[in-house]
Amino acid sequence: MVSGRKWMACAVIALWPLQAMAEQATPAASGAPMVPGGPMVGPPRGDHLTLGLGTLYSAGYDGSNRYRARVLPVIDYAKGRFFVNMRQGIGFRLAETGGRKASASLAAGLTYVPGYRRSDVPAGVGPLRAGMGLRVTANGRVGPLVGSLGVTKPVLGGSEGVLADASIGMPWRIAPKLGAMTSLRLGWADGDYNRAYHGIDAVRAAASGLPQFRPGGGLREVGAQVALNYRVTDRISLTASGGVSTLLGDIRHSPLVKDATQPVGIVSLSYRFGK
Repeated sequence: MVSGRKWMACAVIALWPLQAMAEQATPAASGAPMVPGGPMVGPPRGDHLTLGLGTLYSAGYDGSNRYRARVLPVIDYAKGRFFVNMRQGIGFRLAETGGRKASASLAAGLTYVPGYRRSDVPAGVGPLRAGMGLRVTANGRVGPLVGSLGVTKPVLGGSEGVLADASIGMPWRIAPKLGAMTSLRLGWADGDYNRAYHGIDAVRAAASGLPQFRPGGGLREVGAQVALNYRVTDRISLTASGGVSTLLGDIRHSPLVKDATQPVGIVSLSYRFGK
């Protein structure tokens, strides 16, 4: 379950299972699950475009006790090996292999790496600029299980270091037009990322009055989620997803962490263009 509860959890904890269900009721001819965020695993399903809007309810940052609703776009576009989607960002499929029973794929591109606003954190801490990161994602499917492993290196914005996340899920067909997906996610970050996101250096400490805090790297968060998708028509899908995550390791003790365990929820409506 794309870290921080970033665009990829708030879209790699939230949007992966949400998008995985958005077209689950209409599987591709290859048998691979399909997502508005791009193919989760397996052979590509050809050129396509899905657009929509979603509302995300989540904390202002990882560890915050203040929550707000935000509007997010839902997009899944592919032309040849080029893709734009919410789970993997903007990039290219590098390789794919497999068939109906098992498959794997590899993709690389640019993805959004969030920060936080000055108003989200205690006075004197200051904002963390959002930016972009280079992301490599490996996807796999074995029978009904689907999984994803991603590594992100921030290159623009206030974040530093390296992030990694692993997700595993299973789709369920409840009714002809209704599907569900349960998933688990584990996140990891190195010390540079954790210090940029949750650290309190001497400058921040002097400005905020908070104690200095210098976390190391390691497992960052674990989360679970359930998503439901209802196929309103052959082209329109309504998806609702809810989950919970908890921070792990050193960052749980950061002065910025008010709630280590946080809920997240998304509702979205999307439309599939073309054939």
